[in-house]
Formats: sequence, structure tokens, C-alpha cells
Amino acid sequence: TSDPLVTPGLPLGPALYLGWGLLCLSLVLMLAYRFTWKALSKAKGAHITLGVVSALTVTAAIIYVLFLKRTLFLYPVAFTIDPSLATFFGSMPSIPLDSFFWPMLGQVTALAICSCGALGLLYLLARRQRDDFGRDYYAYAAKHFATWAVLAGVVQFPFQTWLYYTLIPILRTTSPMSDILVVSLGLAALMLALACVCWGWVRRGAAPLRKKPAIILGALFLLGGIACQGYCFGKLLF
Repeated sequence: TSDPLVTPGLPLGPALYLGWGLLCLSLVLMLAYRFTWKALSKAKGAHITLGVVSALTVTAAIIYVLFLKRTLFLYPVAFTIDPSLATFFGSMPSIPLDSFFWPMLGQVTALAICSCGALGLLYLLARRQRDDFGRDYYAYAAKHFATWAVLAGVVQFPFQTWLYYTLIPILRTTSPMSDILVVSLGLAALMLALACVCWGWVRRGAAPLRKKPAIILGALFLLGGIACQGYCFGKLLF
């Protein structure tokens, strides 16, 4: 079957434009946050506020895209009749509480914060030799990134468990692939747990950036866990 999101001529209208608008706005805010840290060095409150707003905007954009994709998947005909925002927002309350969408939403939000911490550690490694802001600065920043990565990584586990529980009935209906998918989900959970162990080790000690292997392995485990879980969902839903 064709994907309603890419079907030529489907009049998505404002619903799709709003999604693109949120993504573009989040990109602009993140770039502003990235390139104004020196200009706003004496106005830390303003810079922190800009960073929080950019993080909330990109999170809202991701959530909106997930809602839009689900609505298009379940109600593609509705958009051909009325492509207004009312059609889209009117279908949102119809998501049942036992849907795997809710644990997925919680996990995606937690993993977004977790990824910020993991990628922040990699950024510090890349910039350490170019910008010498002193050992104390890099130690503080690295511990801060590692703390956020660990905390968000731990928070996502209850959502991951909840998500896997909701997938049991679906896995039972895909018997030819069920063993491979279960292994894929198990590897995803294991890799995310190993990533948290790496970040926890980085957080301990006075010189976290000297634990370069743990920083790199943490990021690789995170990407590997997301990839394994993404493979499973790709086979189940598409």
C-alpha cells in the first residue's frame, strides 16, 4: 500500500505545514543557541532559556510528527475530505491508553535527552584540543553531560519495558520473524544498559575526558540500541 505521507496529490495542507514549521523553528533555535554562547556569556539566564526553549521545540516537533504519522496511517481518507488542522487534532484523542504509542512517546522523549548528553560528551572530546578553557571547565561539562545521559537513560527503561509488554500480542502474530525480533529487542535493551554503565563510569573521577573509550562506547551502544529497536519496529509496522 502507498504511504499517505508521500502520496502525490494528497491535500495535507496545514497539518503538514505545521510539522515543517516546528522542525524549521527548532533548527533555527538550536543554531541560535549554538552560535550565541559567547555573545551571551554574561547573560547565562538568557542563554539557558534559549536552550530550554529550543529543546522543548524540537521535542514538540518530534511528538507532532509521530502524531501526524499515526493519524495519516489510520485515517488517510479523512485528509482527502477535510485537510484542515481540525481534522488532525480531532483524531488525536482517539489514541487508546493501551496503545504502544504512549510508551514509545515516553521513551523517545527520554532518549532525546539521553542523546544530548552522549553527543555532548563526543563534542567535548572533539573540541578539547582546539579550545582550551581549562581542566576544571571540561571536567564540569563532561560530568554534567554524563549525568544527563545516565539519568535519561535510566528513565527510559520503564517506558521500554512498558513498550515491549504492549508488543507481545503483535509478536505472537508474526511467528516467522518472532525469534529474530525478540533477539533484536533484547539486544536493544542490553546495549542501552551498557551505554548507561559507560556514562556512569565517565561521571566518576576527577578527569572524565580521560575515559575516552567509555565516552565513545557509550555513544556507540546508544546508537546500536536505537538501531536494533528501530529494526524491530520497521519489521512490525511497515
